[in-house]
Amino acid sequence: MSLLTSPDHNIPLFHEIYPDNTHYSKQFINIIDKFKSRLAKISNKSHDITLVFDRGNNSKLAIDMLENGDDTLKFHFIGGLRLNQCPEPLKVPKEQYVPLEGEVFVGTSAFRKNLKIYGREFTAIITDNPNLRDAQLLGLNYNIAKCEKELSELQDNLRLRGEGKIVKGGKRTSASVANKIKKILSIEHMSKIIEYNINYSDNNISIDYSLNIDKYNNLVNNYLGKTILLTNRDCWSNEQIVATYMAKYHVEESFRQTNNMKYLSFYPQKHHTDRIILAHRFYCILAFTLSCLLQREMDELGYRMSLNAMLEAFSDAKLSLNIYSSNSSEKSRVVPVFSEMSPPIAAYIAKRDLKKYALR
Repeated sequence: MSLLTSPDHNIPLFHEIYPDNTHYSKQFINIIDKFKSRLAKISNKSHDITLVFDRGNNSKLAIDMLENGDDTLKFHFIGGLRLNQCPEPLKVPKEQYVPLEGEVFVGTSAFRKNLKIYGREFTAIITDNPNLRDAQLLGLNYNIAKCEKELSELQDNLRLRGEGKIVKGGKRTSASVANKIKKILSIEHMSKIIEYNINYSDNNISIDYSLNIDKYNNLVNNYLGKTILLTNRDCWSNEQIVATYMAKYHVEESFRQTNNMKYLSFYPQKHHTDRIILAHRFYCILAFTLSCLLQREMDELGYRMSLNAMLEAFSDAKLSLNIYSSNSSEKSRVVPVFSEMSPPIAAYIAKRDLKKYALR
């Protein structure tokens, strides 16, 4: 599912269901024109819109489509670049980085330069975040230990085969060993920093491997903790650009919510035909949109709460109808009784004057 949300309470503004075997970068290109056509239907005035997307959606065609068109339908954008797309700016000395101002940027610094990519010149912001580096370094060292353990086991297996102590299984070949090592080192960065040799002598195969310390240090010092942002918001400050890119967590939260098994979950789907799947996703998105709008209303009342906490609070509000009847011909009397409600729910019911609908 493609999803476009606002930074205001994650309200869905656009969604589209597409086949699972379509790469999301191609899907992103497919829906840019649909963004623009919907905007044109809403208004023919100029729109000051900034589209935020991650590095997986970048391509020359996507950038061209965002920037082309008449002035009313050109999009500003902030996207991420893969580090291997622009390795040179990553080597800039840290002394040239400028600290970002603001509590959310504590410890983070940035280097700004004009960058020519996709045949156009844009503003690039390279950020250096020590907290991100520390987290990535933990993952890197864990993966190194995991790969070295598996390589050691493969090394022992080949040695024991050579000694005739293991005879079961198919005979190892140089190609099969190379494929096995390639699979072990398929984890990100591992094939770049762990080097190996396959040795073949006397009908026996053996391997040796080692961690390249220079490449490891280069990875830690020049890549970890860094992010490259690309934008045509040339007049914005470093802080504005970085903060806006960070706001893509809104759509990430929305996708997490669609997997929440208690509230607003899209799963289990239990449908198999395209037409019914589209209908199912539509009413799921409709429920999600209405809930986000309700959350915004609660925020305006001064009650800031998560979507799930809000829905939990509303689910506790109950209405009972007490019916009083007699054997006479008099009409039965219906008396609505509301359960005890939390202050946020009581405030919302009072604002909307919902109690008047109790007997309708």
